[in-house]
Amino acid sequence: MFLTPSLSTNAITYLQSLKVPTQVKDGLDYLEQLRESIILLSLYKINFPDDWNHSKSPVLNFNFNSVHSLRELEFFDLVNERLFPICQNGFELDERLSFIPFIPQNFDWYSLSIDEFEPIEQFLICLYDSSYLQTSWKEHFGINPSDVLTVEQIDWQKLQSLCQTVPEPLSYLYDVMSIIDHSTGNIWLDATLESSIYLEWNQDNIDILTQDWQEALKLKTAFWELKQWLQTEIANQLTLINLWNLAQKDESFSNTA
Repeated sequence: MFLTPSLSTNAITYLQSLKVPTQVKDGLDYLEQLRESIILLSLYKINFPDDWNHSKSPVLNFNFNSVHSLRELEFFDLVNERLFPICQNGFELDERLSFIPFIPQNFDWYSLSIDEFEPIEQFLICLYDSSYLQTSWKEHFGINPSDVLTVEQIDWQKLQSLCQTVPEPLSYLYDVMSIIDHSTGNIWLDATLESSIYLEWNQDNIDILTQDWQEALKLKTAFWELKQWLQTEIANQLTLINLWNLAQKDESFSNTA
């Protein structure tokens, strides 16, 4: 019986993977890979015990097209489906990593042209940073507010309190502006693509990312609902600006700042 070229190549690759390292560097690389595999498989068993018990995927690396075993790849899929997003936006697991492949989920508005955003997103960004307003509010958005405070004039705690007194979705203004400001306290929304965040595969980091992802989904929904509300009537944009202006810093605060 003869092996086809592809099967023969795979068999040779597998046999080579079973060779005991004879060089110090190869031995250290092997031990590091083994350590990382143990960590991933342990986390799989802890976070998805039922899936682990019913899995038929091999623990060892029999997948010749990947640096990870099929059981490890299964774990990545489960994390992506049930806990938080990984391996998205072009990120490929084509090398073994000791850290979680983390991709921020907020837009970096300051690194893009204002024209690259939807009209309502442009409105909110210009409210946050008037330097992005290329013409006038009337010409750009069809509204003519008597006054629009700059972000430096806003008391954020006051804005948060005011938002608690108005109905939804206007009450989401504080959260939405915090998203634009990257100051939500949520790692998924505050980090940018320029951030260097390396989170090791461990249970604490999985718990943090899972909890923050659920909160990020709520904040993203609030953003969407506020955008929809602003689009329904142009008067809603003026109502939002009025609420924004009410959060002006007190003079006594400004004088001591």
